[in-house]
Amino acid sequence: MNPIKIALTHIPQNLWQIFFVHSVLVTQFSLQIADKMGLDEQTKKFIEEAAMLHDIGIGEVSMNKENPQNKPPYIQHGLFGQKILEELGYPAHAAVCRNHIGVGLSKEIILRNKLPLPCEDMMPCTLPEEIITYADLFFSKSDIYYKRTFAEVEAKIGTYGGDQLEKLRELHKKFGE
Repeated sequence: MNPIKIALTHIPQNLWQIFFVHSVLVTQFSLQIADKMGLDEQTKKFIEEAAMLHDIGIGEVSMNKENPQNKPPYIQHGLFGQKILEELGYPAHAAVCRNHIGVGLSKEIILRNKLPLPCEDMMPCTLPEEIITYADLFFSKSDIYYKRTFAEVEAKIGTYGGDQLEKLRELHKKFGE
């Protein structure tokens, strides 16, 4: 698998810098966590590939809240990424795309917030998925070179409810600096 080659065929030129910088930063942080945990080389290779492609679906959605192009909402980028990677024959990588939004989304969160997503659990299920989900929280696509502090991540996730904050704190216990 060549994540850059895949990305070049799916990310529009106007989003390339945002996608690439964000993906590299999330990948580097994910691999730091994997190294700290002493994970094997095969797992680290998967984390590297999946982290580079976790946002591959952003070209299919609106990056703008006003949505002048009438594209699907940004929150659906994980589903589009899942579809792209499944069609390419990478189901495990596709699962990372699907399950990395926030700290993961349960059916209850989707229903409670009336999110435009399938009413099903979309939670990280494997250690690599959890690592990438956690690392992703620290890097925004609006200020691409800035790494959020844990307090900033906690404040942002806290706005989505106590269960989301609890999941974040569980991930932080496992992977925090």
